[in-house]
Amino acid sequence: MNFKILLFALMCTFAISTNAQTQLYGKWDAHCAMEQVNNQRVSFCELCPKTSNDTTVTINSFSVEFDSTHVTFGDSDDKIPYMKKPSGNYITFVKDKRPYGFDVMVTTSNDLIVLKSKAGIVVVLERKKEKAKK
Repeated sequence: MNFKILLFALMCTFAISTNAQTQLYGKWDAHCAMEQVNNQRVSFCELCPKTSNDTTVTINSFSVEFDSTHVTFGDSDDKIPYMKKPSGNYITFVKDKRPYGFDVMVTTSNDLIVLKSKAGIVVVLERKKEKAKK
């Protein structure tokens, strides 16, 4: 009887891990979450593009695409390899000589995924809608 419970638990774990891994594939709009550190400083992911002038800093969203082995940012043709932990719920890659690592957190929506770094930095991925063909 205990073997059946263990087998069921392993199958559930495998199904969740596989779902998180394959659910990441596709084109996304990445939205940058900001945390106010103090009255004059906010923290956000360095992947997020920013523009600034004398008085303000604007953090922008960006496009990202994942396939089974590479991630592509914006309109770039550069495909950056990424690694997945065997569980499929953690990815790492190097962009512009800087290493990144994120827990891949699925949500109740197939159109939203949360990427969270060990430092608590959050990027929300929103699946791009396919445009209707005429």
